[in-house]
Amino acid sequence: MNYYLIDFLRSLIFFIFLLVVSGCQKEVAVPKHIFFIVIDTLRADHLGCYGYKQPISPTIDRLAKEGVLFTNAFSTASSTLESVISFFNSTTALTNKVYALNPQEVTPLSEGSLQKQLKQADYNTLAVVSNPWLKYHEDYFKDGFTHFQFVISDYWQQKGIYNTTDKVTETALHFLETKFDPTSRNFFYIHYLDPHDPYRPPVDYGFYAGVPKQIRPKLIKGRVDAVSGNNQVLEKFKKDPTFSDIPTPTPISKNALNYLISRYDTEIRHVDFNLDKLITKLKEMNILEDSLIIITADHGEEFLEHGCFKHGYQLYDETIHIPLIFYWQDRLKAKCKKNLVSGIDIAPTILNFCQINAPSSMLGSNAFSDDRKEPILFCTHFINQQQHGMRTSKWKLVQNVRTGEVKIFDLEKDPKEKNNLFDGNLDGWSHLIKPFEKLLGKHVSQEYEQKEKKPVS
Repeated sequence: MNYYLIDFLRSLIFFIFLLVVSGCQKEVAVPKHIFFIVIDTLRADHLGCYGYKQPISPTIDRLAKEGVLFTNAFSTASSTLESVISFFNSTTALTNKVYALNPQEVTPLSEGSLQKQLKQADYNTLAVVSNPWLKYHEDYFKDGFTHFQFVISDYWQQKGIYNTTDKVTETALHFLETKFDPTSRNFFYIHYLDPHDPYRPPVDYGFYAGVPKQIRPKLIKGRVDAVSGNNQVLEKFKKDPTFSDIPTPTPISKNALNYLISRYDTEIRHVDFNLDKLITKLKEMNILEDSLIIITADHGEEFLEHGCFKHGYQLYDETIHIPLIFYWQDRLKAKCKKNLVSGIDIAPTILNFCQINAPSSMLGSNAFSDDRKEPILFCTHFINQQQHGMRTSKWKLVQNVRTGEVKIFDLEKDPKEKNNLFDGNLDGWSHLIKPFEKLLGKHVSQEYEQKEKKPVS
């Protein structure tokens, strides 16, 4: 036999093998454009994709149907500042202490931030933000964004326009036309303030079906502060920076409550309408198919389910269960994921899409990973609240550090969190308390450990 022929055939077979193998390997898709959209104060259960019956979110529902919907996503806090920083920094307020009144007490935030990681990877970073609480750490955002603008103006409120949704969209569209570069990579953070109170939607979509004459004059303008008791707490806090309490609302009728909820729903509907305008613009620019869109919220809102209005003071699901949707046309297969996801997982997930290693300072992980077993952590320090808690798929534990109160709920039997099962028997709940303290150990900074943390046991 001709050995040269044998060698040739062997080489040919090996070459064909390499072609087959290389052909089977799919190129990893990296999003050219990323739109991270935060809708303030949007509780998950007021969206159709999460089971809400009112037709208030057709655009969001469509993106959820065609994208990946996370049904068990939870914010790290029930207030804006603590929650939003965790989106970008992937640490909770127990670690970064962003709630501190003295900025010098805050752990440096910017080195490991999502925006800085993307900027270093040559993404053009843009942001349009409308929540005034984020003004406290404006330098943190501006440090990582090439183009950054707050949509907050005295003129806007002097004109009696509290809802800034249209203005946010107008500014975002202007950024798309002037500061967005379709030929390169872009990361765009858009933060809508509404449906935050005082619930003053610019358009009436007809959701209220009650009796207007039974509503107090102040409620007609959507001022939930008129009955929430929040103003009284804030006034005491201004006089005494150490003051801490939970507001006591003024009793209102079911009709008046439904009116406030309808105003809240109407603002959600108007944000959804504006999202459709944004998506339409992406289509017109021929960049939608190259765009990864993430929709979420910083926290939810209470409507007396546990005795309060608004948010920040408590850690029930109405304030920490948030929507989370990932949409990427023709790239992400439509599915519904039920695994527990935290706000600290958003930054590592985005970096994973971009094939960028998350820095070691980030405590979250890829939300799409199927081997996630660790429980999630959340907290609130709003008006000197010192509450932190842990959630698994079945259990929820919340500890009030100030009062020593512990609450434990069986979420499978009691999803509305009405029956506190903790009876003071620590040994009987060690299967929850020990993982909780282990989780705290991962998140709590040394300073917090020394000054504030009180172990359950």
